[in-house]
Amino acid sequence: MALSWGELADWGISDNGVFTVGATATNGEDRTAVAFATLTVRNTPPTVLPSGAAGVYVGQTYVVTLAATDPGADTVSQWQVYWGDGSLPEVFPSDAVTAAHVYMRPARWTSAWVRSTRIPRLQPSYLIFL
Repeated sequence: MALSWGELADWGISDNGVFTVGATATNGEDRTAVAFATLTVRNTPPTVLPSGAAGVYVGQTYVVTLAATDPGADTVSQWQVYWGDGSLPEVFPSDAVTAAHVYMRPARWTSAWVRSTRIPRLQPSYLIFL
């Protein structure tokens, strides 16, 4: 039997953890059997979805929009953006929706990373190629 994340959430399993699940089956002769099993739901890291323009000229401001989704209860605790031009990564608060950077020399990519409240390591996003 396969259940979707939505079906598990309907049963109160809406985040990672260890749960006891049971099933009851009754046949045509009214005989019933019950079985229980342990269900371990592993944490899924947030999906980071930055977006931005395909390019920018040197000396102009580049803006990346920051967004993340998580199927569980994890929330973003900070954003870290690697601009790809040799500058130091910048850290932005969890409620930031955009990040801006002026490229003083050509670069090939920028990347946003997220740290969530329950996952202490940074989760990478995709790269945005400039």
